[in-house]
Order: sequence, then structure tokens, then C-alpha cells
Amino acid sequence: MDSSSLVQQGIAALKSNDKATAIRLLTEAIKEDRSNVDAWLYLGAAIDDPSRKRQAFEQVLKLDPGNTKAKNALARLDAAPAPQAVPTAGKSASSAASTGQSLSALAEKIHFSFKLPVHIDGAPDPLTSEYCIEKGRERILQVWEIFRTQNSGGLISAGENATQWDYTFVVGIGVAAIAFSSVFYFIGTLFNGEMFRHFPISIFGVLLLTIFYVVISAGAAVGGFASAVFASEWYLKSQSITVTPSQHRMYLALAFLPFLLTSAVIGLFSNTFGGLLCLGFFTWLIPLAALAFSVYLLMKAFDQVYGGVEQNRGLITSAIAMAAGWFANGIALGIVFGIIKLILTAAFRL
Repeated sequence: MDSSSLVQQGIAALKSNDKATAIRLLTEAIKEDRSNVDAWLYLGAAIDDPSRKRQAFEQVLKLDPGNTKAKNALARLDAAPAPQAVPTAGKSASSAASTGQSLSALAEKIHFSFKLPVHIDGAPDPLTSEYCIEKGRERILQVWEIFRTQNSGGLISAGENATQWDYTFVVGIGVAAIAFSSVFYFIGTLFNGEMFRHFPISIFGVLLLTIFYVVISAGAAVGGFASAVFASEWYLKSQSITVTPSQHRMYLALAFLPFLLTSAVIGLFSNTFGGLLCLGFFTWLIPLAALAFSVYLLMKAFDQVYGGVEQNRGLITSAIAMAAGWFANGIALGIVFGIIKLILTAAFRL
């Protein structure tokens, strides 16, 4: 189907107040023809998120600088009052403001700004430290709220308007956390004396091993998510279910993030103090508990999105996704890193 037909169908869906369908069709139209002004214009009208509306209307003006509708829409966005953050229970407004100020200060200290080397639909241009810190905080709080309230509806809503960048960014949060915790493997060698057994040659071995551990851990997280996506989409297509990729992958990204974050937190302590504390049991139990809860929430969401409650389609899809993700993650860490560690341990007499 050509871009013009998709735009017309998207406009019709929007007029019928079916925003999810409108966004899907207009996004497909943009993939076919990124210079289609009407697709960007009506996509901006269909999206609820103010920042993403602005991106769509700004893209219209890049293509058609004199577009009155886009100018008026941006003027309305500029005139709208900024949303006020609502403090969570037990947290004062001053504490919330203090947190915001701390994050702003952090963004200034580690400031960066660069253009992504590859095109990702919906990505900011450029990507800045301020964006990463603020949006990362928003996504983590969003996931926390969904899990705290067991709100599968919130999971569905988050996926409805998702772009390729949305799910990529959510997974990126987990990957960054995993990579950061893996660096502490180096510190752990100070506690168990590994670094000093055959000093100074052993220090090079530990440094090299730490680098491999960081890279493989991050790669395992990405591979785990990719496996979850592939396995679940394969199953749904085998059931003749139409899958909207960005929407489905956003569901999985939000559900997979708690597993990555809990793995990162546990990993930070086990990498640092593993030789002193008996953490082996908890390094598996807590992330698996998060994964099991993700299966439960995904099951509820998939039952609503894909139907087939009688056939347990939601349960099967979510279980396949999370099992594939966990298995791929474990294979990379347990086998690939295990082999590399054996080789480096022998080479550097660690």
C-alpha cells in the first residue's frame, strides 16, 4: 500500500477517534515516504505526548516552512501550561524539587550532545545528557508505577503511541545499568586478591577481563531483549495474529526493564563483594522474581491486545518472551564469558 493511501486511512481513523490505529497507519506512511507532510501533520494531531507532538509538527515545518496548521499547533503547545509533577505518597514537594535540581546538576556535570550514527524513528536530534537523564527518570518512574499498581492498562497505553526510539531507549536504560554494575567486577578483585596473585601481570589480566565482562554483560542484555522480541512475534504470527512491531516491542521493553535493573543492582553488590558475601542465591532469585511478575503483567496486557484468553494466548506469549530473554541472557553470561574467563585466567595466571 502506498503512502497516500495509508495517510487517508490514518486520517479516517483519527476522525473516528481511533488514535491507536491512526498512529499506526500514519507511522507506516512515514516509513514509506518520510517527506509526506500530511502524514507528519496528522501524526502530530493523533499523538497525546506533548514532546512527540512537537517533534512531528517541527518536522512538518522542516518540509513545509509555511505550513499554517503546524505553526498554529506549535503555538498552542507553547501557550499550554507546563505539567506539574505530582509527588508520590510520602514524598514532599520540596523533596521532589530537590531531586529535579540534583538531576539537572548531574546533567550539567556530564554534559554531552551528539547525533546518533544511525536513523531511529522518533529519536531526538541531537541526543543530549539532559534528555537522557530526564527521560530515563520518567521511564523508570513509569515502570515503577505500572508494577506497583499492577496496571496492565498502563502498559498498554505506553505501547499504543510508541516509536522505534521509545523501546530502544527503554532497553538502553537497562543496558546502561548492567554495564555500569559490571565495571565493579574490577573492584571485586581487590577484595578477593585476584589482582595481586602475580602482580604486575595479573593486573592487566583483570583489566582485560573486566572489559570483556562489561561488553558481554551489555551484549547479553541486548541479546536477551532481541530474543524475547523474536520468539514472541514468531509465536503470535504462527497464531495468525497481526503484530504492530513498535507497540509490541514497547510492551516487552517496559516489562524487561525491571529484570535488567534488578540484575544490575544485584550485580553491583555481587561483583564488588561476591568473594565476601553469600550472594549467589539472591543473584538468581530476585531478578527471576521480577521476570515472573513481568510475565503476569504481560499476560494481562496481551489478553486484552491480542485476545485468545481461552487459548491462554497472553500467558503463552509472555512466558515465551521472558523465557527466551532470560535464556539468551544467561547463555551469553554463563557460557561466553565463562570461556573467556578460563582463557584469560590461564594466560595471566589469575
